[in-house]
Amino acid sequence: MKLISGDVFRIPLNSSNKAFGQLLLTSKKYGSLIRIFDLTVPLHDRIEVDFIVKRPMLFPPIYTLLKFAVLEEGWEIIGSQPIGEVEHPRFVSTLYNSKTGNAGVWFEYDGNEERRIGKKLDLAQTELEYLFIWPPKDIVNRISYKIYPFPYRELMINNSFNPQNH
Repeated sequence: MKLISGDVFRIPLNSSNKAFGQLLLTSKKYGSLIRIFDLTVPLHDRIEVDFIVKRPMLFPPIYTLLKFAVLEEGWEIIGSQPIGEVEHPRFVSTLYNSKTGNAGVWFEYDGNEERRIGKKLDLAQTELEYLFIWPPKDIVNRISYKIYPFPYRELMINNSFNPQNH
């Protein structure tokens, strides 16, 4: 199966609802950069691709393994729509101590290079996505329940997390 930029896909959320996303680009290092549209409909409703891609994004683009999601998690390519020029979003990342929950040095990734930020994120940087490859089930939980996988959001906001919650 070959995925191409612009592929639009259906994401089953549960036995009665679905959401939609689109492949923006593929990275050898991080997998598929996707966007998720702010659109959830009943599972059996038929929605045109042209309508889907006009919806706003539910959250900024993230990386996942789209081929795995299609082959193993029931996601389905339903069409394709040209996306034009894609401005790569910025991401933040850090190595953290899983015993103490403390963040190390933070980095910002722009699609080409990682730039060292320092020991803390500023307020604008806490609004960026954390750089990791999202498992499909975590994407479903984020769409359905607004859950950001532990410990990333807490780590970004507080520069640490409580390891006992993990």
